Amino acid sequence: MGDMSQLPSRIASVFTRPSIPGYIFIEGPLLDVLAATCDLVTVYHTLPPKLITLEQRVALLSPRIPVFCDFQVGSWVSCKYGRYRNDTGIVCGKDPHTEALVIVAFLPRILEKITETAK
Repeated sequence: MGDMSQLPSRIASVFTRPSIPGYIFIEGPLLDVLAATCDLVTVYHTLPPKLITLEQRVALLSPRIPVFCDFQVGSWVSCKYGRYRNDTGIVCGKDPHTEALVIVAFLPRILEKITETAK
């Protein structure tokens, strides 16, 4: 094929989303994308590369409608899913660069039913 560095790149766009940390989205022909990222040691290459569907492309490029709450440090929260479902906690910190990271300290559960005579 020859030296790829002499050919003009046909990469149309490169972008990231703060809500999807660790991923870079590159739009262009496969050979151009591979040539542009081949010397980057921090890029993990999967073969074949992960291609996204048209619906996923539309979602990535559309303005985001936030479905999350802007949690403030010191706010009380209730977990709706997962291991701590229905537990109450307090927001201790958050990463200002991403919507995906909020640090919450949950109150310990008392599993036994409290009776009237318990102190």
